[in-house]
Amino acid sequence: MHFPNELILAILESSGRHDLKSARLVCKTWCSYASGFLFEKIYVAPNRVDLEVFDAVTQHPILSKCVRHLVYDGSEFVPDLSKRSYVRDLWFQTSMLIDISEPGPYSPDPQINDWASDVSRQGFSVAEVVAKWKDQPLVNDGYKEYQDHAVYQQIALQSGDFVESLVQGLSRLVYLESVDLVGQWPYSVRTSLWLSTPLARKWNPFHCFPHSWYWDPEINDSEELPDGMLHYWIITAALVRAQRPIDEFAIGRDSIAGISPEVFERRDPLRPSILGLDIAAFSGLKRLHLRLAGCEGSAPDNCDNIEWLSKLLGSMHSLRRLDLELSLSYTEEDYLSLFRCDQVFPQVTTWKNLEAMNLHNFASSATNLLRLLLIQMPNLKNLGLGITQLLQGDWESVIECFKQFNHFTTFKIDYDSILSYNGDEVFECDNNTITEYILHGGRHPCLSDDQPASASEAYILEIDSALRDRLVEIKSSRTHVAT
Repeated sequence: MHFPNELILAILESSGRHDLKSARLVCKTWCSYASGFLFEKIYVAPNRVDLEVFDAVTQHPILSKCVRHLVYDGSEFVPDLSKRSYVRDLWFQTSMLIDISEPGPYSPDPQINDWASDVSRQGFSVAEVVAKWKDQPLVNDGYKEYQDHAVYQQIALQSGDFVESLVQGLSRLVYLESVDLVGQWPYSVRTSLWLSTPLARKWNPFHCFPHSWYWDPEINDSEELPDGMLHYWIITAALVRAQRPIDEFAIGRDSIAGISPEVFERRDPLRPSILGLDIAAFSGLKRLHLRLAGCEGSAPDNCDNIEWLSKLLGSMHSLRRLDLELSLSYTEEDYLSLFRCDQVFPQVTTWKNLEAMNLHNFASSATNLLRLLLIQMPNLKNLGLGITQLLQGDWESVIECFKQFNHFTTFKIDYDSILSYNGDEVFECDNNTITEYILHGGRHPCLSDDQPASASEAYILEIDSALRDRLVEIKSSRTHVAT
């Protein structure tokens, strides 16, 4: 039976991995089309299973041309992890699986049922759990497998073999468009089957996962590199050496595990004498998604110099979309502590191509915020804000400027995010009401009932006069061009 090519593509586009694998066995035509979907995204990590699959795909003359997206898994098997720590981590991992009702209340393996039952009851100390389970096959088998992967990973990273394989593979991925750097395996078994590396897909959920990224400044004060830093520089160096430009780079896109902001404070640990390798790799990006890890205590105090992030963003003149989630942290007095606009964005750069941005966990004066969003990003059409703190100025004026001088198509404040000012005072105004006013006009949400709608004009007078004149000038020029 003959199907039109368009129908075949429509069928395969909505098929899962299992069905795509079966479709490749139908005939040469179906194999060719199914391969394009099945190998559009591939994975790499410094472990034997993932590296063998990566090498096989990148060395294949046809499959390598199907790859558009690469996911680099930077979660690590900890060398010399004690069995006590292994049991403790497995206990926590299993409790997470049970909380999301996975993998179910029963298993054919009675030992797994006993383990899951103990975890569910939560009535044991760490010492009691270790004493009961440390010599059981479930723990022994998982611990041995974990140690084997840790040894292989350590050798692959220290010898440079992994970097060389990555460079060679990237050089053959001629249609590669994007790279995701992740630092955590999904806790969901179902998610692992679809959105994880080959190793994660075959991993026993009752064996301990590799270590997820976590930023602990007390640990990072030592000689050890912060979580994720080594992998950031490995993929950066590999892209440059392979001469493989990409359109999109993401860190922590689908994960709560962000990368330590110290990545943008320190020099490249692979080449300490060289600065700017990441600018060479990423300055041509069209899309960037970056999540920085939070920490206990104040992130800006623990990492007070992230000027390289500002330089990196300043080099991205082709950027069209930016999703930036900065570190969320609190002081000992429980006040918000956020990185400031002048620490993150250079004031001399204009991103003329940037059309969409989501910005979370950010502090700024009203002047700097308006200058960034309305002048330095003149074609910004889609804006999303998360937690945002005004260090100087007031939200009434910012909202009025957004309404009068923006050309947003969409504007959104996350439903669970707060706008604050004067330290930690919360701006008491409904986020949806603010959005409606900015996009569609009407009555300023901060006016009292006895004030006319025109009274909102007075809020404009509260902003810096030079900035106000510049915004009026830009608005006039746009109106002139439109007519």
